[in-house]
Amino acid sequence: MRRKMFFAAALCCIVSAVTVSCGKDNPDTPEPEPTPEPEPEVPVTPKDTVVYAVGQEAVPGKGYYYATIWKDGKRILLSDGSYDAFCNGAYADGETIYIAGCEATGDLVDDGYYEPYHQNVGVIWKFKAGEEDKAEKTVISDGKYSTSPIAVTVADGKVYAAGFDSPDYDRRAILWTDGQPQYLTDGKTDALAYCIYSDGKDVYVGGYVQPASNKQGGIATIWKNGVAQSLTSGNTVAKVNAICIDGGKVYAAGSEKESGGRWKGVLWIDGVAQDFTDYVGTEVTGLYVKDGEYVIEGNMTETNSAKDICPYIWTSAGAQKVAETALCQGVGLAVAGNDIYVAGNEVAGYDSEYNQINIAHLWKNGVEQELEVEYKNDFSLWGVICAYVEKK
Repeated sequence: MRRKMFFAAALCCIVSAVTVSCGKDNPDTPEPEPTPEPEPEVPVTPKDTVVYAVGQEAVPGKGYYYATIWKDGKRILLSDGSYDAFCNGAYADGETIYIAGCEATGDLVDDGYYEPYHQNVGVIWKFKAGEEDKAEKTVISDGKYSTSPIAVTVADGKVYAAGFDSPDYDRRAILWTDGQPQYLTDGKTDALAYCIYSDGKDVYVGGYVQPASNKQGGIATIWKNGVAQSLTSGNTVAKVNAICIDGGKVYAAGSEKESGGRWKGVLWIDGVAQDFTDYVGTEVTGLYVKDGEYVIEGNMTETNSAKDICPYIWTSAGAQKVAETALCQGVGLAVAGNDIYVAGNEVAGYDSEYNQINIAHLWKNGVEQELEVEYKNDFSLWGVICAYVEKK
């Protein structure tokens, strides 16, 4: 398959000296004003940063996956292994965590080409940090068509998710609000929604739409509250993979290429494009912006060879390779204070039976973090978030 600086505060105390005459024979002498009571200090609750990485781990001998999350590296299963399942993205609303993903529990498909399989059903898991074993699952599709919610957010008490379904060859971009779908496209041409961001009551979805006049093209698109805004003309293939709002400006990061060519990285600010790489196979999966300073995460090559794919972050200072791991895609970004977390997936070769070995990685400031796994040859990440929870 196939979803962010610091503040210093200074307190200045101004002391005013007031001289008052004390002549008691003067009746016009004003009484001194009472000293106001000091405002009570609001205690700051200490917080811990908890890192959730989300993805999948193979069920041994079954050919499918557990929906899996890793909390500070500790493995937690959201499915029981009786069917295929995986997590695509996550969001922290305070101490409440939301996970978007899929379970293969929909209608049975027997097309004569493959072994019969069940359609993917879109699901949202919800739990309080520390109570992962009490996760509540909400199904957001009926199982008729394969459905994939990719990203999730919360705004004004409502849960929003973005993704797509596949009623036919061409897919439809979807925005769900509290489980109810709103089709952003009609399925007459291909379309995908990759990301979502909420800013107050405004909800932004990013993705791409294939133009009817050019089936080789793709229009990078932002939907604000369901209304589409095109960022490109459709003469190229372009897509929005991550969105962030900062200082009233809409930042969208993604990729663009000529048909049949290689991807370049593009950052749109209020619709104005600026390239941050050449055509070097750039893919974007994360964006963080604060005070106009951005961090973009994804992967690219240095030699235009697929064997040279490595995870990167880009800032206004330039590109920085996250790790020297080859054949590795960057798939997620989270920023907490000074710390930058990047998730990645490596194709590490093949086993003795020629099964591909897939290994997930999580880096904190470039240092790999340990992930607990039982089946070390086939597990992947698709996102990472930071949650801030009260210290125990």
